[in-house]
Amino acid sequence: MRRLRRGQATVSLFLLLAMAPAAMAAESPGGVIHGKVVDQATGEPLRKVLVILRGSELQTVTDDEGLYRLEGVPAGNYTLYVSTIGYRLLKKDITLVDGDSQEVLFNLGQEATTISETVRVTAPVFEEMERAAVSQITLNATEIKNLGSVLIDDPLRSVQSLPGVAAGDDFLSAYSVRGGNFLNNGIMIDGVVAHNPAHTVQGTQEPTGSVAILNGELVESMVLYTGAFSARYGDRTASFLEVVTREGSRDRTRARTSVSGTHAAFVVEGPLGRSKRGSWVASARKTYADYLIRRIGPEDNIAMGFTDAQGKLVYDLTPTHRIGTTFVWGRGKLSRDPLVRGPSSLIKGLNNVGTANAYWTWIAGSKVVWENRVYGIRETFDNRNKFAELMDDGLYTEGALRSDLSIQLGGRHRIEAGLLHRKIRTEILDRRYSSALKQFRDYDSVNEDHGHTSLYAQNRWVILDRRLSTHFGVRIEKTGLTGQTIVDPRASIELRLAAGSRIDAGWGVYSQFPEALPVLGRNGNRSLRAETARHYVLGYEQMLGLRGRLRLEVYEKRESNLWRSRDNLFRLVNGKVTAPNANFIFDNALRGRIRGFDLFVQRRSANRLAGWVSYSYMHSRRTDLVTGEVYPGEYDQTHTINVYGSYRFSESWNMSVKSRHGSGFPYPGYFEKRGSDFFLTTVRNAERLPYYSRIDLRLNKAFYFTRSKLSLYFEVVNVLHRKNKRFEQIYSVNAATRRISFGQDSLIPILPTAGFVLEF
Repeated sequence: MRRLRRGQATVSLFLLLAMAPAAMAAESPGGVIHGKVVDQATGEPLRKVLVILRGSELQTVTDDEGLYRLEGVPAGNYTLYVSTIGYRLLKKDITLVDGDSQEVLFNLGQEATTISETVRVTAPVFEEMERAAVSQITLNATEIKNLGSVLIDDPLRSVQSLPGVAAGDDFLSAYSVRGGNFLNNGIMIDGVVAHNPAHTVQGTQEPTGSVAILNGELVESMVLYTGAFSARYGDRTASFLEVVTREGSRDRTRARTSVSGTHAAFVVEGPLGRSKRGSWVASARKTYADYLIRRIGPEDNIAMGFTDAQGKLVYDLTPTHRIGTTFVWGRGKLSRDPLVRGPSSLIKGLNNVGTANAYWTWIAGSKVVWENRVYGIRETFDNRNKFAELMDDGLYTEGALRSDLSIQLGGRHRIEAGLLHRKIRTEILDRRYSSALKQFRDYDSVNEDHGHTSLYAQNRWVILDRRLSTHFGVRIEKTGLTGQTIVDPRASIELRLAAGSRIDAGWGVYSQFPEALPVLGRNGNRSLRAETARHYVLGYEQMLGLRGRLRLEVYEKRESNLWRSRDNLFRLVNGKVTAPNANFIFDNALRGRIRGFDLFVQRRSANRLAGWVSYSYMHSRRTDLVTGEVYPGEYDQTHTINVYGSYRFSESWNMSVKSRHGSGFPYPGYFEKRGSDFFLTTVRNAERLPYYSRIDLRLNKAFYFTRSKLSLYFEVVNVLHRKNKRFEQIYSVNAATRRISFGQDSLIPILPTAGFVLEF
């Protein structure tokens, strides 16, 4: 009996010892992990962000203040996964001691931004990239992706939905700003003024398409200066778009792959060295949109395929010295069915674009910033017919040195100055088919090189306790092509009133030199001067709460020395039909005047609704100083309505809508409509294309896995199935009846597409 009792006591003691840790664990409340999630760029608290504690079953979402809390967490090592739709997946390893309470803060970056441990707070939320510019509007990474990736990833197409911008061709990434030609718009990519940053077909008059060579996954922000921009930007008369590409991740190697109905892309990035004082990022992209476009309809003029690559490397030599390099390369190829084409038709077109850029930056606190860069651009194109005979080819190269210096003098003056020297070479050969000889003959050619030097200086003067500020600047440019030197002064003023309102005004002279072909080609004029535009802008802005604004801009643009090529159009001379003159000569005999206003309401927030609604009115007129003709400009879109909206419903659902509507552009020529036919007349640009209207919808859904994030999206292009048209070209004019035969392309119909992005 004693042995039995002893055995029972031993078993009982063993059971008590075995159950003690479990009982203690059950009584222990566990640890607590809590914190806050904010937008990396603005510091705004992010609601409905998913917070997952990997290694446990715990997860939660942030509240309206961006706060989260996980309770009852056992001691151990964990990884916190934090993300929401439209933002990067962020991971953080933590170690929790039993009963401990640990605060973990997260700075969440948008999908196409660099991950950073710090918050870059901007005030106000509508960040001004260039304080000397009156008319400017920025696009953040989320807006660029939602606006530019409908059907195909093209950051330039996101610009088409901005206030003051008009675009009526679904197949082109080109856009018009306040009545200006796309060729009058400057595009600066990481400090380099691009020459032709697009997959397209050059050297042909046949209508084609274009897609920017930039991968939207690597574009962090863009800002469009629609008028009265500063002396820092030159050799363009309409607008300037500044594009900033993002740096790679400095915490660990990351990768993203995306596949859609039109293209596939891959992005990989990571830190440099064990010290992580630098980073790198690279991407590759290939489209198969040409197969899709051929199935849209009978028009296959714009069916193109392309491949491109892009990369960026930065390294901090010291806390004040940084070096870096970027490159962009792209190849576009057009291939058409030769069976239905004649010997003079373009069948195969090849276009190559490459840009390389290296820079060094010295940042001496907040007082001095000095940036120096060297870059090169190389572009080639080659067009051939069905028999592989050469039709056109060309080469453009540019090598440049650029230096920009910014000095803060006291608290009131910021002096900026810069120098740019470019060395440009152009080779073009244009061959035309002779029906009589049944062979191609050289029609036009250019082979030349020249230098182009630019200098600028400007001063920002802050007056009245930062409520009143002025800018004065000047830009001097000289081209070796024609030997012309220009001096363009510019100025602006800003007055900040109470209750979040301000008044600003800007004025400036802007010039653009001709390229080699209009000067030295068959129709060239060695005395051709730079085109000039004088901008006058008056703006009023009122903040609507913390994250909204209303802005009104009234503007006038007076153009002079515009390049004229009137004799290259079908027209009536003494009542007789006259064909275009192949031997016309360019001159500076056009003058223009553009007036209008832009009114828009915008809300920018990382939570709930964000976007804008804009209305633009414009009146554009050109005057021919030789003939006295007065007519609407080719890009005269009188009424334009652009709408963009995005709403994040939860941590995994987001919807966005893009809507563009505009009155029709003029038919470029002497058109008169009678019934359903068009006839030659004496009035230029009198008839207009039908109004343009298009609404696109995009729905995003995110899924979260153990080590990755999958984002699916579904898009519907042209939801209302609007049958938009674009003008192609005039084929012929009947000499007896004056009836015009011309072509019009149908633009994109209603078209659904889908894709995914995998981040790991």
